Amino acid sequence: MKTQYIVSGYARSGTSMMMRCLDLGGIPAYYDKTRTVKEGTNKYGSYEVPLMESKSDEAWDTNFRSMFEHPGEAVKILCHKMEFIPQDRPYNVIIMLRDPEKIYQSYMRAWGPEYSMVMHDANLIKKGDMYARLMINLILKCHSMENVNAAIVFYDAVIKDPIKQFEHLRCLGWDIDPE
Repeated sequence: MKTQYIVSGYARSGTSMMMRCLDLGGIPAYYDKTRTVKEGTNKYGSYEVPLMESKSDEAWDTNFRSMFEHPGEAVKILCHKMEFIPQDRPYNVIIMLRDPEKIYQSYMRAWGPEYSMVMHDANLIKKGDMYARLMINLILKCHSMENVNAAIVFYDAVIKDPIKQFEHLRCLGWDIDPE
């Protein structure tokens, strides 16, 4: 069975950037190409398939599972949805990490303080504790799964030297062209 690629992390941690990089590097990205770009968010789009929020909703389950019908392609699954990935296939997972203060700043640039629900999350992230717990849990979960080959990638490292980061992924068995 072909490996499924997943990019995971917290919102505003560089998951969309990484999806675009993988797509340009030869790993096709599976996402909703009809979504429009909200000004001030991600210049090239969010590279995601929109999901309904209720995990018990049949439509959410169908939509979520449809993302895994594309082996060999990359899908973006934020950290709090990773527990729902099907266990019947191999995965290469990138876990994107970013300084919580920079995630907060990115929230502010994208949405501003008028979006109270988003800003509630941003303020929790800024404190760092919640973000650290979420990322540690994600890393431990991925490393405990026999069918997951996880790589931790730091947002700042990709910005500083993307070729080096993608060469590292290639060394880990990712079918990516760093150039």
